[in-house]
Amino acid sequence: MEDNKDIKKWWLQLDDELSPEEAATFLQKLEEDPELANTFAEAQQLENHLQAVEADEPSMRFSANVLDQLPTLYKSISIEPIFSQKSLLRGILLLFSSVLISFMAAISGPGTSTNSPSWKWENYLDIFMKIPSSALLIAALTGFCLVGVFLMDQYLKKRFLAKRT
Repeated sequence: MEDNKDIKKWWLQLDDELSPEEAATFLQKLEEDPELANTFAEAQQLENHLQAVEADEPSMRFSANVLDQLPTLYKSISIEPIFSQKSLLRGILLLFSSVLISFMAAISGPGTSTNSPSWKWENYLDIFMKIPSSALLIAALTGFCLVGVFLMDQYLKKRFLAKRT
């Protein structure tokens, strides 16, 4: 029992789960060490007391009481959307217009006059084909994610307000 090496055997002895040989050696150690025997007796009394006491069970109304208190917690939660519809639409329009302007500038090319740009769809398609497909995929996924977050935010706000009333 020195340095808690046999603590598992101690608990097995308290639960009467030791084999007869192990129980005999454990009881012999208890007879040899009176301090250990006193500590084991205290542990045995505590174990017996804990076995005799009934476990507390929550009242039948416990979960109802908790659920009754939740609406007061909702009032302190901010339910404002992450993005307003105007700011999201403004950002999307700004993004598309900046991409369109940059493509138009690339299509017209350097050295052409601003009065007569050379609008050739072949140039547009060539530039579009030079963009790596991974970059296009990332841009599309980012756009879909932003729109998805906006729509989810709007849906959850409506759902939350409907449950609140």
